[in-house]
Amino acid sequence: LYGNGTSSEAYDPFASITCESSDRCIAADFDGQIFTSTDPTGGASAWKQVSPDLPVPYGGFSTIVCPSSALCVGAAGGDVAIGRNPWSSMSRWSLVTLDPNNSGYSTGVVCPSITLCIYGGTGGRIWTSSNPTAGMRAWPWAQIDGTQVLSPQACPSPSLCLAIDQKNVIVGSAIPTPLQAAAYLASQLMPR
Repeated sequence: LYGNGTSSEAYDPFASITCESSDRCIAADFDGQIFTSTDPTGGASAWKQVSPDLPVPYGGFSTIVCPSSALCVGAAGGDVAIGRNPWSSMSRWSLVTLDPNNSGYSTGVVCPSITLCIYGGTGGRIWTSSNPTAGMRAWPWAQIDGTQVLSPQACPSPSLCLAIDQKNVIVGSAIPTPLQAAAYLASQLMPR
């Protein structure tokens, strides 16, 4: 498949890949590089690097998701990477630091729409945003699950999101705003 190095350098392993459709795929590696393809089965020449090496924390991306063809969001350490127009030659990527103390690591991000993204991390915290491109202040967080590692898993719609920790499934439903989403998730701990 596609390696993101030359024959003289070691490959950086890929950490996450997602496809918005059969002709729009995006991959991120442990070094903060992001690659896209509009022909994912077309071989190495069909993939191009669309970001500079983003200064992501060690471990690179845990997840990258694309709620639309104009927006992709990646989780890396205490940061989210925001990609605007990721398949365009005008692609722009930036990092938003959600955890300035870098007191944990990201477990993932889900975005059922461009107006709702949920980011999980260590310490039982969850960040939510109705405007993920608007910077750190647009990502309020809530402590909802003690000291557990909280991982958002799926949001088939803005009104149904599921997260897991080591012992619980957390279900959110009928969530009108991101802060209410966090409060609702906290009230719905379902022990296994």
